[in-house]
Amino acid sequence: MPPEIAAGTDITEADAADTMTTLSEDDLVERSQGAYYVPVNRAEDLQRRLESVDAAAQVHDTAPDDAYAVDGWEEQVDSL
Repeated sequence: MPPEIAAGTDITEADAADTMTTLSEDDLVERSQGAYYVPVNRAEDLQRRLESVDAAAQVHDTAPDDAYAVDGWEEQVDSL
């Protein structure tokens, strides 16, 4: 639930709720009785996608400053 997500992260409850709504609309998580969850049949796929995004973010964070290392680049990528 968003309050639990906010308590375990550095984001507000409102931002957690917005994020979970977006993930639900994108069919990345499901919601039942106010709680969000990852469907068992999608868990491995979502884990690989998150690991790919994390790896790309780490490459970006360690890249030398150049025209390709622009803050906010993650928002410009549809999918990895």
